[in-house]
Amino acid sequence: RRYLQNWWGKTPTRNVFEGLVLPPNLTSKLTWLATATQNTAHHGAPYRNILLHGNPGTGKTLFAKKLAYSSGLEYAIMTGGDFAQLGREAVTELHKVFDWAEHSRSGTLIF
Repeated sequence: RRYLQNWWGKTPTRNVFEGLVLPPNLTSKLTWLATATQNTAHHGAPYRNILLHGNPGTGKTLFAKKLAYSSGLEYAIMTGGDFAQLGREAVTELHKVFDWAEHSRSGTLIF
């Protein structure tokens, strides 16, 4: 554990799940995802796209925040309602979000 902490510069992946209650099969899948994301960040490789889906209140946003934090990524949380109220300016504002993400030095998780 100490070797991993020094090598990564932060604590191992297990801390991504602190405060989350997950079934064992989901924990193994999300651990793989968190480890892959941390490895990608460490090696400067391109990130993979993922889609989290499920019923409201199942922890998707909480996991996304914890994943971003543990991997050193910036994150933005958006919903369709955030842009619907902007009317004609919605497309312009969405482009601003993606421009910000494109220029982020550490990478960006948009949720």
